Amino acid sequence: MTWTITDIAVDAPCELSIAKPPTNGHFVVASMDVETAEDFDEDLTLPGGFHPSNNWSIVGPDGYVQPRAASDTSIYCIDAEWPKDLAPGSKYRFRVVFDSKTPTGILVYKASGWRSGWEWQFPAGGA
Repeated sequence: MTWTITDIAVDAPCELSIAKPPTNGHFVVASMDVETAEDFDEDLTLPGGFHPSNNWSIVGPDGYVQPRAASDTSIYCIDAEWPKDLAPGSKYRFRVVFDSKTPTGILVYKASGWRSGWEWQFPAGGA
């Protein structure tokens, strides 16, 4: 599987009529392109998937970790676009919304039990 965060927007406007202001202060919208191989096994390759309440955290500019990167308000900011299940040999393009205490920081993806993960600074290009 290959995946790329193609854009990270901070304080992007919500699109749903039921949207409310961010609980923690700032909505962070990550746009992603994902492609799975023919032999892709989601349970082995990506436990927990891309749901914003799983595997994600935010590190603030002060170095402190915000372990819950999502909130009830971030879940209802845009239509839930992340795929619930990934199929082998498929391409996906979607967005995931997070709720950050700060407008700058590092978005972290690390599945439970993994020694390492991925990090993306936001806003893109640094603070």
